[in-house]
Amino acid sequence: MHAQRIVVAIGAGVGVICTFLPWARVPLFGSVSGTEINSERAWASLALCSVVLLVALLGTAREPLAGGAALLCVLAGLATSGIAVWTIIELVEAVRDGGVQLGAGLYLLAVAGLVITFAPDGVRRVAPGSGVRTAPESTR
Repeated sequence: MHAQRIVVAIGAGVGVICTFLPWARVPLFGSVSGTEINSERAWASLALCSVVLLVALLGTAREPLAGGAALLCVLAGLATSGIAVWTIIELVEAVRDGGVQLGAGLYLLAVAGLVITFAPDGVRRVAPGSGVRTAPESTR
């Protein structure tokens, strides 16, 4: 499998898992996952990351993501990070008011979204066996 697809698949897999990790810790209630604290955003991030995971795993495994597949990953990654940052901003206001603590799931979701966003362009083609990066086909 191409290194780019592996990085995108790992980022999307982490994003899927983050939906069920604690997004906040509330006094008297304990940890609250994304599906419990804001189900619409949690399910949207799960759907976005699941689609990216499928895109990364389907198709020609030895070829990098290109064209529409790469654009889909970039847009889904931006949306996933946006969901996480939006929720973090809203929860920070609640932290000030009532002792709510942010959970690791939101931070990991934001990072996973960034990995999904930048991996299609950030992981360059590597010549097999050489360990040397080569320029993309369009610049040769």
